[in-house]
Amino acid sequence: MKLDVNCMSGGNNFFSKFYVFFDGLKKGLQNGCRKIIGQNGFSLKIFVKWSCYVLLEGMQIIRFILLHGQIGLTEVVKELLPYAEDRQCAKLIIQNLKKMFSGARYETIFLKDSKASTKEDFKVSMKYLEVLNPSAHKYLMDNDPKTWLRV
Repeated sequence: MKLDVNCMSGGNNFFSKFYVFFDGLKKGLQNGCRKIIGQNGFSLKIFVKWSCYVLLEGMQIIRFILLHGQIGLTEVVKELLPYAEDRQCAKLIIQNLKKMFSGARYETIFLKDSKASTKEDFKVSMKYLEVLNPSAHKYLMDNDPKTWLRV
C-alpha cells in the first residue's frame, strides 16, 4: 500500500491518493503472467501516472511494451525501466495514414504489412505499397516497422 499526501504550509497535510496492491495478486502476476503491460493510447491524468509508477515499482517488471500516444507515461517507464521496449499502436498508425493519404486502401495494406510473419512477406507487401504510393511507403518506413504491434 502506498499513501500520498499534500504537505501544505503551516504544517497541515491533506490526503491526496492511495494505492493498494494485494500480495496474492502481485505474486500471481509475477509468477503466472508475461512480464508485459500495455497501455491504450490516451492522455494520462496525474493519478493514473502515479498509479503506473507505483505498480511498476512494486511489480519489478522486466519488460514493458508501451504503446505510442501516451502523455506522461513514457517518462515514468524510462525512469523505472530504462531497457523497456517501445511499441506503436496499429490503430494510431492507421488513423494517421487515413489523415495523410486518401483514395487508397491503406488500412488493408498496413494490416497486411503488420501481420507479415516473414521478412519476405513484409518486403512483398511493402513493395506493393511503394508502387501504389511512395509517400505512404516512406511514412510507414520512417515509423520503424520493428515497433509495430502485430494486430
